[in-house]
Amino acid sequence: MINLFIGGSETTSSTLCWALFYLAKDAKIQDRAIEEIKSVIGLDRFPSLEDKANTPYLEAIVHETHRIASLAYAGIPRIVTKETTLGGYHIEKVYLKAICECSVISIVFL
Repeated sequence: MINLFIGGSETTSSTLCWALFYLAKDAKIQDRAIEEIKSVIGLDRFPSLEDKANTPYLEAIVHETHRIASLAYAGIPRIVTKETTLGGYHIEKVYLKAICECSVISIVFL
């Protein structure tokens, strides 16, 4: 979690957006995270860095979010020069351009 405090605001907001997206898909994970927050931090104060050592499940959620979501800026344009199949997925001939804002990849068909 220290990465959230040291990193830039874009990385932090992207991490939070993706974490909320993934948490919204799984109520069991939400419930377990809420229970850890209630038992370690409580509901009457804000979390602090001292709480990090006692919140391993929340730490795991952040690490899993970083593992799954693409948070790094991929500013190098890429082009698919011909239709291909990769890992069982059909990929059309497209130009992929990474946009730093909102960590979105725009697809412009050639």
